[in-house]
Parts: sequence; structure tokens; C-alpha cells
Amino acid sequence: MANKSLFKDLEGIKSYMPTSEEDNYITVNGTVSSYAIKTGYTAPTKEITIEQWLKPDVSSKTMSSFSYAHSSSDNSVLLYNVNKNITPHVNNSTATTGLSLPSGVFSHLALTWRSSDGLLQVFINGIKRYETKNISKGFIIPSGGAVVLGQEQDSVGGSFQATQAFLGGISETRVWNKVLTEEEIKQMMPVSLTGLEEGLVSCWSFSEGIGSKVSDKTLKAQDLTLIGASWKTEGVPLKGHFRWGTIDASPISKDMFDDYGIHIMGVFNRKPIAQKITVKKGEDKKFLSTLNFSEINNVLAIKIEVK
Repeated sequence: MANKSLFKDLEGIKSYMPTSEEDNYITVNGTVSSYAIKTGYTAPTKEITIEQWLKPDVSSKTMSSFSYAHSSSDNSVLLYNVNKNITPHVNNSTATTGLSLPSGVFSHLALTWRSSDGLLQVFINGIKRYETKNISKGFIIPSGGAVVLGQEQDSVGGSFQATQAFLGGISETRVWNKVLTEEEIKQMMPVSLTGLEEGLVSCWSFSEGIGSKVSDKTLKAQDLTLIGASWKTEGVPLKGHFRWGTIDASPISKDMFDDYGIHIMGVFNRKPIAQKITVKKGEDKKFLSTLNFSEINNVLAIKIEVK
């Protein structure tokens, strides 16, 4: 078993590494020609959580931030009117929440829904603000449709309306195949994920900053294509998001401690590659303060093991 005193020493580990990084994000211009899209999407079926960091530019325009449409239901899942009166749709059934996101600043919006009882919940900045039941109870979300960020779809992948298009910034967006709790949302919303978390279906972090593709960090690789969107920098600060080329890693936390040491989880080209690092007792701080992570190649998981 690892030296328990090491755990206390490592509670302040973030002081030895960068603790936050401003992510890139995209802006869409409120017209039908500005959005991000993934067709042929493999969707969750009976439960879903959608998370988005959003910055509406104005409060007067009706805006849709996320839509999933299938040939059997053009509003299979929709986040509509997010800046005026957040109105989620599931299989064309709606819930009018009376909530809104402020303009000009990034906010975190999360929607959860489950089929068994139609429970639908809305969270703003990690706080549950709305709940109702019997929204499309028994509905099964079909796969094979299109996800579009920044537009409401009246047909699969199209038939957009400018009066419903998002105007502003869109950053890290995630889709889960389970209902996250309020505590889970609070804990994970400021942290860049690895893409390997249980139940995570898609995770678009917008880390590229250039080009027409937004990579999905999960192994499903359901990448978005940008149409008429612009890249911006200095987006949402995600704590503990360390980026070295194409390597992303999540922060070290007390929850990651085990009997053998500490795991730093990361993703490298979606390949399951692992590397273990061993340090001697009493040398952990020296080791962590001098280690050059940019020299570690092909790393998915780094394990620091106490000997």
C-alpha cells in the first residue's frame, strides 16, 4: 500500500502544474449558414444529458443551441430559446422553463431526460433550476440522425430558420447516455474531460482553434464539421486542462488516489496507450516540479507509483 502521508503532500499538487487553460470556442452569426453539424449520429436511447458552455450575444433573439433530428422526429432533442425562455423539446414534447441565459458571458447549460418516467431537468451553472415529468415518457431516441449546434432543424440536417439560429459563442459540448446528478454536473462542468468517462457519448472541446473540424474526444469519434463558424480564443476556463500538442489530461484530484499512487488520465489520438511513472518516497514534490510533460509521448494514462 502506498505511503498515506504522500496523499496529504499531493493535495496541493496543482501548484506544480498549470491549473487552468482558456479553451478556444466558435462563434456562429445568427444566420442559417453558420453552425456545426454531425450526420449519421449514434445517439443515446433511453437517457441523455447534454452539457454546453454558451455565450449568447443578445437577449432579444430566439436562439437554438443544440438540436438532434431524425427522420422520424425532427425535434428528437432540442435546446430552444436558450437566451429568452429555455424550452427543451424531446420528441416534439416541450417544457417551458421560464429560465434564460445572460448575454455577453459564458454560462453552463445542462439538460437531462430519461424515458422511464419522462423526467426532464435543466441546470444552469451546475444548479438545478427546473424539473418536470412525463415529457415523452417511453420514447426511445433513434440513432442515425443529425446533431447541429446553433440551429433548429425542421428536417434532418437542414430547413433552418434565421429567426431560431444561435448568435454568439459555443464552447465545450458533451452528450452522455445517462442522467447526471446535480453534484456530478457541478464537479465536471469546469473540468476538461479525457473522453474515456463512463457514459460519455460525445465530447467536443473545441481545442483545435483552426480548421473546419471539431474532434470528438471519445472513442466513438463523432466529429463535428463547421459551416460558416469562426474560431475565437480565450473561451471558457476549464480547470486543470493541460494541453501538450495533441495530448489532453484531466486534473489530479483526491478522487483519483488509489492504493498504488495517482493516475493522470489523458488522450492521445484516441489510442489506448499507457505509461507508468515511478517515484521514490519523499521525492514526489521534486519529481513533479521538474518533470517536463511535453517530452512524454503517446500517453493515454500516466501512473505515478510509490515505491
